[in-house]
Amino acid sequence: KLKTENLKLPTHPCIAPPIMWRKRLKNLFWISLLIIAVGLQVWEENQKTPKSPSSPSKTSRPATTPTATPPAAPARAESKSKSSTAPPSPSAPATQRSANGFEILSGARLLDDRNNDGDSFKISHAGETYEIRLYFVDAPEKRLHQYNGERIDHQSRYFGSPNREATMQIGLRAKDLVQQLLSSQPFRVATRWEEVFDSGRHYAFVFLEDSGEELSEILVREGLARIYTQGSHLPDGRKENDFERHLKKLEASAKSQRKGGWTLAKPPVTR
Repeated sequence: KLKTENLKLPTHPCIAPPIMWRKRLKNLFWISLLIIAVGLQVWEENQKTPKSPSSPSKTSRPATTPTATPPAAPARAESKSKSSTAPPSPSAPATQRSANGFEILSGARLLDDRNNDGDSFKISHAGETYEIRLYFVDAPEKRLHQYNGERIDHQSRYFGSPNREATMQIGLRAKDLVQQLLSSQPFRVATRWEEVFDSGRHYAFVFLEDSGEELSEILVREGLARIYTQGSHLPDGRKENDFERHLKKLEASAKSQRKGGWTLAKPPVTR
């Protein structure tokens, strides 16, 4: 008989004996249990930690788009279409609001600015600067630039002026009159913050404190402005049409007396 106790069977180097495989599986089993235990411990710690509330997101305010100043305003017939009334800016000072929707800026003063003219100028009130445009009237341009030639021609035809230069002289006279009136006496401004297109200017009435007259009345009475732009009811309750009729009477009187721009028109031929 052959003794087989010490007989060793040949094994392939890539094939492990069964005992070695059992040891490896046992080691993998304990390693897996250890990983699971650690994972459960981490999960429990996370559950015990309170979550901090997320802060609400801030909503940014929309930016204001700057707007450009248009070269000229349209005719009165076109400007009578409905336009939005812009509210006062957040930085506007507290003012007295009248019963007819106007804000009264008392104690305003005229600012010296090269762009001031007979119907549009800058004022200061309570530390703020505003550019206002008179209701109802349009004074001739005081100088010629690349955008206003057609407008000056239209103003010349209104007054019967022979040329642009003569019309612009009337515009300079209107500017000087407004400068003299508003620099020599107190005045108040009444506005509804109705913006003139997107120019940054606002339509307004200007009342002289000494006489109580409105500035557009004086300009029309002196023949230094035409009745030609946006109109409105007045703070004292007068209706738009009534005040326009009043201005037309003043214009007819200035025309008959050949005041201001009406001196440029040729006198009627009498037979």
